[in-house]
Amino acid sequence: MALYGDLGAGKTHLVKGICAAAGIPRGAVTSPTFTLLHEYPGERYPIYHFDAYRIKRIEEFFELGYEDYFYGAGLCLVEWPEHVEALLPEYTLRLRLSHLGGDQRRIDCGIPQA
Repeated sequence: MALYGDLGAGKTHLVKGICAAAGIPRGAVTSPTFTLLHEYPGERYPIYHFDAYRIKRIEEFFELGYEDYFYGAGLCLVEWPEHVEALLPEYTLRLRLSHLGGDQRRIDCGIPQA
């Protein structure tokens, strides 16, 4: 799942909610801005939380071994996916988050074509 949106749009907050639904405590989920990837063992499947904000070269994602995650058995959540757009699988669900003011957000969904 690719999560697009400006700073403060709620990407990490959405990840916390998805992880909570998978049995991962909200307090365990933080932004992987400086590490690029956090792995969370969900109750039924692992969740891989990527943050591509600081990616300067696409090769950095190759060094992470992204293919093992993107094409493995877990759920991948990618913040700032525009930095690695060329590497996203064609079936990637794309969510665009917008900050509407206060605590209101809007989520627009791009459903992959089969």
